[in-house]
Amino acid sequence: MSGVSNKKAILSLAVLQTNYDNKSIDGVRVGYIENFVLLCINLVKQNNYKSIDLENVEEFKNDFTKMYGLNIPIMVMNVILTRAKKLGMFNLEERCLSPNKEKIDNQLPTTTTPKESIRKINTLHKSAKEYISSKYNRDYKIEEVEVSLLKLLSKHNMELIYLAEEDSNLLPIIDEIDNSELLDLDYMLYKFILDIEENDYTLFQIFEDLCVGYMLLNSIVYANDSSVEGKLKDISLFLDTSIVLRLLGFEGETHKKKYEELISYIKNNSNSISLNMFDKHFDELINILEKAKTNIEENKKTYISNVTKFFIESNSTVSDIQKSINSIEMKLEGLSINIFTNYGYQSSENEYQIDEVQLKEDILKKYKYHNNQISHSKESAIETDVVIVSQIKRLQEGKIARNFSNIKNILLTDNIALSLAVKDYEKSSQYLTTSFIPTCVTDFFFFSQLWLHSNHIIENSKDVKGIIANTILTFETDKKLRKQFHEKIKQLKRFR
Repeated sequence: MSGVSNKKAILSLAVLQTNYDNKSIDGVRVGYIENFVLLCINLVKQNNYKSIDLENVEEFKNDFTKMYGLNIPIMVMNVILTRAKKLGMFNLEERCLSPNKEKIDNQLPTTTTPKESIRKINTLHKSAKEYISSKYNRDYKIEEVEVSLLKLLSKHNMELIYLAEEDSNLLPIIDEIDNSELLDLDYMLYKFILDIEENDYTLFQIFEDLCVGYMLLNSIVYANDSSVEGKLKDISLFLDTSIVLRLLGFEGETHKKKYEELISYIKNNSNSISLNMFDKHFDELINILEKAKTNIEENKKTYISNVTKFFIESNSTVSDIQKSINSIEMKLEGLSINIFTNYGYQSSENEYQIDEVQLKEDILKKYKYHNNQISHSKESAIETDVVIVSQIKRLQEGKIARNFSNIKNILLTDNIALSLAVKDYEKSSQYLTTSFIPTCVTDFFFFSQLWLHSNHIIENSKDVKGIIANTILTFETDKKLRKQFHEKIKQLKRFR
C-alpha cells in the first residue's frame, strides 16, 4: 500500500472507529452502514421530504448524489433506507417511507443550514486570498485558492487534523515544502493557516471544521475493509432465471435499470470476472417466455406471471415475443453472459457431493415458512436450483469462502427462501461455526457487500464546499470528539 493510501486507510479507520465508540442512533452504535443512514436523514431534513416511494427510489438517490456527490446504486440505497426504517427514522405506509420527524430531529438537532456553512467556508477562502495579496503581493482568483486548499487537505489531512490538539503547529510541514514556482501558493496558504491559528480564532475554527469535514467525507468514500480492497478476483458469478429476465427488461424498465446498474458495478469492481447462466436456468427462461406467448395468444389476463403482465402493458404481439425469444442468446452474448453446460461428474468428486434430497427438503420448508404455495412448476424450479447448487459446490472443491474476497463460484438469486435454505444447509452439514459466504446469496446481499467494500468517487467535485458543508452538519463533532480522532490515529499508526 502506498504512503497516501496508507494515510487514507488510517484516517478512515480512525473516524469510523471513533464514531462507533461515541455515536449511536436510537441506542445502536454507528457502524459503516449507519454513516449512510445519517447522511440520508440529513437529506430528508434539509429537503423537507414528506415521503419516499420505495417503488421509485431514483428521485431520492439523485438528490443524495446532488447533496453529497456520491452515486449510491438503487439496490444499496434500498438497503440503507431499510436500515433507517429499522432504526425508527421512517414509518412504512403502503410502499412509502414517511419520515419520523421527531426521531430525525433528535438525531440531528442542529438548526444550521448548509448555506450557513458554505458562507463560512467562503469567508475563509476570501480571507486567504486577501492575506496572500497583502503579505506577498500576489493575486489569485478565489477559485484557485479553493482548489489549492482542497489539494492541501487531500495531501496533508492527517497532519492538518493535529492542529486541533494543544501546542501543535504546522512548522515541520512547512519546512518540507519546496518553495518553488509550482508550490508557491501551497506555501502561502500554510502561512495563512499558521497566522489565523495564532491571531484569528473564528477563522481558524472555520478552517478546523473544513479540515474535519474533509476527513469525515474521505472516511465515508474510502473502502472500510482493506483486506477486500473493493475487488473480487477470478470469480465465476452465476445468475438465476429471474435476475436475467429482469436484466433483459422482461419485467419492466425499473427492474432492468436496477440490474444493469448491478452488472456494470460488478464488472467495474472485479478482476477476471465471468458472468454465467446455467443451461437449466436458460431453459426456464425460455419456458417462461413461451408461456407468456401462449397467454397473449389466448388473451389470458388472470393468474399470469409478471413477464406476461409486462407484455400486455407494452402491447406486445405473439410475433414480438417470438422475436424476443429468438434474440435471447445474442442479447446474453452482448452482456458477456455465458451459458454454462459443463456438468461433467467425476467419481473423484464424491467428497464434494451434497445431499440433494436434504437440501430440497430444507428449501421446501423455507418456502412453506414464508407462506409460499408449492405448485408443480415451483417444485420443478426448486429441483433445478438444487442441481445447480450441487454443481457449484463441486466447482468449489470443498473450499469455503470465509470472507467476501474469497468468493470464487457463487449463485446470485432474488429468492430469499432459497438463499436462506442453502445457508442453513451448508452451516449444518459442514459444521460451520464461524462466518462464511454461502454458495447462493441474494442479489441485494452481494451488491451491498461489494459496494460497501469498494472505494467511492465524489462525482460532482465542483461543489465540494456544499458536500463538505452537509457532511459537517451530519456528523457534528466537538473538541472532545476531535481529540479522540487524534488518539485513534496515533494508535493505528503504531500498527501500520
